[in-house]
Amino acid sequence: RNGVVQSVNYQGRTGGLITKGEQCAFIVESCLGQPRQSQATAVEMPSALPAQNIPAPRKFPVPLPGGWEESPLTEQMRSNGTLMYAINRTIDAGAVVGATKREGITDVMAFAKSRRAVMENRLVDALSTDFVLTDFHGKPALVSEVSGISTNGLRLRYLMAVVEGHAQIGIVNAWVLSTNFSEQRERLVEFSSTWPPAAPF
Repeated sequence: RNGVVQSVNYQGRTGGLITKGEQCAFIVESCLGQPRQSQATAVEMPSALPAQNIPAPRKFPVPLPGGWEESPLTEQMRSNGTLMYAINRTIDAGAVVGATKREGITDVMAFAKSRRAVMENRLVDALSTDFVLTDFHGKPALVSEVSGISTNGLRLRYLMAVVEGHAQIGIVNAWVLSTNFSEQRERLVEFSSTWPPAAPF
């Protein structure tokens, strides 16, 4: 009332890991006066890449892998360089795709480690594996796994892929609950490896 928050109405848990109403962050963001996405997804986005963001297209030119569906981007996601946000309701997983200009990045491994460090800093008890160099449709990709406890208490595990293109570097983060990661890892890899020919990398 009169620009002052009088009360907050939170109805409680409404669904799984990727459910928008699972937590009250959307209410809190209006109190803070700045955009903020749900606690379940806040740590999965590629970190902000100021002045290097690639404008996000409305749709990618190829279908998503089976079980995945596109979800609307928030303004916060767009400002962080996110090109796409997708969820998989079957396995309760999520993923984001981002990109930044290749120009000025002289060491891709150092860049990848820096992006991973930002993610680790957002988690409690964060652990990560060494980056492994692999190939996504003819383009080199550095892949690492990061695990930790998110701000809403969920223990998550991410598959982070940094894909090197000629003009851009792509970042794909796909995540699921840690207890479900081993069983669903191949689905996360399938999603991550889909993007080099589809995204503007």
